Parts: sequence; C-alpha cells; structure tokens
Amino acid sequence: MLGQVCRAWNEIVISHPSLWATFDLNVDFDLDDVSSQTILSTTENMLRASKNHPLDIRISVSDHLHPAVLLVVAESQRWIRARLLFNDPRPFWGNGPLKCLEGNVPLLEYIEISASEDLDDDTTLFSVAPRLRHICMEYLDSTQVLLPWSQIRALTYKRGLVQEAAYCLRVVKQLQQLDLYKPIINDLLE
Repeated sequence: MLGQVCRAWNEIVISHPSLWATFDLNVDFDLDDVSSQTILSTTENMLRASKNHPLDIRISVSDHLHPAVLLVVAESQRWIRARLLFNDPRPFWGNGPLKCLEGNVPLLEYIEISASEDLDDDTTLFSVAPRLRHICMEYLDSTQVLLPWSQIRALTYKRGLVQEAAYCLRVVKQLQQLDLYKPIINDLLE
C-alpha cells in the first residue's frame, strides 16, 4: 500500500528488503489457475524484493505442494523464522519435496511445526540447524522429529500427548523456557 502513494514512496518501499522479508504463504485450499498464478508471481516478487535479507515465513499447506512453496523452500538458507503448517505432512517430509531443507537452514533460529497427521517415519529435515534455539510443535509426535535438541533453549508444545512432551524434557538439557498448551492426556500412560 505504501508503495502506491506516489513514485517517491514506491522507490523507498522497493529499496528496503526488510519490508519484503516477512510473509505468509497460505495454499491450503484448492485454487483456480488465476489465483494460483497470482500467488506464484507475488511470491517471486517478494523473494526478489527481499534480496538477501533473512526471511520470516509462514507456510500453510493442505494436500498438495504449490509451486510457490517450492520457491520459498529453495530460499531456506535465508530462513530465520519458519512456521510450517500441514494438514498431512507425510507427502512432503521424509524423501519428499522438502528433503532439500535438510542441512540447508544455517540462519534458522525459530521453527514452528504443526501437523494434524503423524509422520510415518522419523524426519531429519531440521536436525542440522546451528542457530536453532526455539521450537514450537503442535499436534506432532516429538519423538519422530529429529532436532538438535541439545541446543534448544525454548520449547512450546501445543496439543500433544503428555508422554511426548516428557520426551522433549528428557532430551532438551539446556531448556530455559517451556510452554505447554492443552496437553493431551492419554489413558494408556506408560
């Protein structure tokens, strides 16, 4: 909007990459061709305008991976904060199209992972993230996500099983902040 005020403001807005480095990519619904192309071109423009600035992104995906998501994933070396929301992560994780994230998130300090379905196998996508210190997990079995637990300082655990939160407490040795929201107590506690 600011860039539409006048030519001078447009030049100012375009010249500040930080204004383009935070965005929400919501493709968890069926799109017609025009909407799909609009999302793709908007994502390309934002990535271009953000230049090499670290990215703060939120990606929400349902059952298919939109090409715009792949553009953002290709820039994972710039991610500083990432929120990844999946209805079902299984088609994308493991050896899926997000495999390229593994070992390719050197700036990542915060990650939120939300999935309404459990993974079939363990995932190592974020196991090498040298600056990762804060994790937020929702509806996800923490025992299936291999993370650099030893360097984690803050953990937010939402709507997960109590025994999975207990696993996190056992493996996170330097925890300074813990937030639990609506933990699920399973009748079959070990």
